[in-house]
Amino acid sequence: MIHINRTERKEYRRIIKQALYSNIPFLSILICFIIKRKTKEYFSFLVLTSAKFFGNITRNTYVAASMTELLFTAALIHKVVEDNPVQKVKWYSLNKTLKSKFAVLIGDYLLAKGLLLAVDQTEYEILRTISSAVKALSEGEILKLYYPPGIIISENEYLELIHLKGSVLISCCLECGALSTGSSIDTINRFSSFGKMVGLAFQLSADAKAYKGYYQSDNYPIMLLNNTAFNLPFVHSYELANDADKKILYQHFIDTKKYLPLKHMINIINKYNGYNYTQELYEKFITEAIDYLNEFPNTEDKHQFINAILHKMNFIRKHKNVPYNLS
Repeated sequence: MIHINRTERKEYRRIIKQALYSNIPFLSILICFIIKRKTKEYFSFLVLTSAKFFGNITRNTYVAASMTELLFTAALIHKVVEDNPVQKVKWYSLNKTLKSKFAVLIGDYLLAKGLLLAVDQTEYEILRTISSAVKALSEGEILKLYYPPGIIISENEYLELIHLKGSVLISCCLECGALSTGSSIDTINRFSSFGKMVGLAFQLSADAKAYKGYYQSDNYPIMLLNNTAFNLPFVHSYELANDADKKILYQHFIDTKKYLPLKHMINIINKYNGYNYTQELYEKFITEAIDYLNEFPNTEDKHQFINAILHKMNFIRKHKNVPYNLS
């Protein structure tokens, strides 16, 4: 049965608490708070669930889950210092409370703890996999900063960007879970591809959700439509638009203080089916993700695994018409 029970959660928390031990009591308490309350043990869940698909969770799996939680949390803390904190609502209080310099030091501490855990347990393959993902995450941030102000990227560039900035983490977690159980190279690659497609679909669903919320409510937070050029409905519509509509969209893009009414931009995006196209594309990615698991028998465990991952990614709860077949 694909379910992380209380005993398994307790064992994971014991290992990561031991890895986070510090002679400075305040530091230990703060790190545990960040991981438990801010990341909600998101990365470790993906690793443990992936390993559970192949049977019982092993000691290597707990170590892999702890390493992903430590190293990815460190990367995200460094990332939020660079980002505009208003765009990262869940992390805003962290950056505001700790200040940038302290936040960077906390990220460095988590990074060092993750590396020490890998060396102590001789989990070099898992460390190589996680390090590659962190490298890709950093490349995504650098790529985003590389684009000059006033330049609207293409759809292919946008998909590459969201892969580097997000889906690579999900792909890595599922890959580490399979790797910790001694699975074959082909199986590990399939889980990695499954995670990549799910990660891309998750970002596109968030893009569509921002515009859907605007349609449904006049009081929808405008902040969700900030940085408009970095979401697929805007990018897709801009590529198809005529010169007059492109001019209006570009004016919204450079209108950083949001003086222009959003209704004109929304109407143009609706004209070129930017919202509907985004919905269709993320549903396509979900279908492609599940196709990577077609090699495995249609057992109850496989169905529970897919349900667990999609539920964690909020697809089942928020998007009830996701086209996958569990029969």
